Amino acid sequence: MVKLLEKDTHRVELLVHPIEGQYGTIKAYVSPILIPRTAQMVSVQIKPLSLHMRVNSFTTDERKRPMSEVKVTGAFTLSEIHAWLGGCLPEIPDKSVGDSDSYMWRNSFTKSIVSVQYKKGEAHYSSDSLPTHSIIKDYISRMATERQAKIHFSNALKEASVNHLLDLIHARCEEQFNLKQKFLLLDPIKELQVHEQDVLSFLSPDLVEIATLADEIRASFKKQQLTLDRLYGVIMDLYRSR
Repeated sequence: MVKLLEKDTHRVELLVHPIEGQYGTIKAYVSPILIPRTAQMVSVQIKPLSLHMRVNSFTTDERKRPMSEVKVTGAFTLSEIHAWLGGCLPEIPDKSVGDSDSYMWRNSFTKSIVSVQYKKGEAHYSSDSLPTHSIIKDYISRMATERQAKIHFSNALKEASVNHLLDLIHARCEEQFNLKQKFLLLDPIKELQVHEQDVLSFLSPDLVEIATLADEIRASFKKQQLTLDRLYGVIMDLYRSR
């Protein structure tokens, strides 16, 4: 893809919607209109669980969730398992400090959570999302195979976590349904504003809020199909993970 910028442009922003489980490196080459021609490369690594954000702790409600757990054992060092997890999950420091480490993340899209604890020869990770389990397992397996390290997985999967993830997805689907209902009300409200003076004074608080946030609602509705496609992808990943 080539993007030509207008004259005197000093800043450009590109938004990328990653799909968890798919990973690699995005490289962008920035070339100014100068003679001789030069270019600067910007490289961004997309990790398998790139939609996860590291957190310091889980909320009280999150700690009550049905969490499936996986134990990994094998002939790997602390630095190796640290590097494997760092290649899969974001915001892990380059080097491990001490004899063991533990971290927590929250998915910015589905709001599912995952935590890991690891040391030399042993790692535990738990999550309320089976697709997250599968992605971590596949990535660690691939890294271990490349290094010819023998590892073993012990699974303690909970069926309740499947229903829980579906509840999280259902909440997102309801958000999209409500968004469409608000979008369908924008034109009627606008027509009322044309024919009636001070129309907001006698509308319900909900309709006043919709009128006030009209631009934001329209912008969100334009992205609705992308959001629904991503929700469909999460459901398909869940089905394949069972």
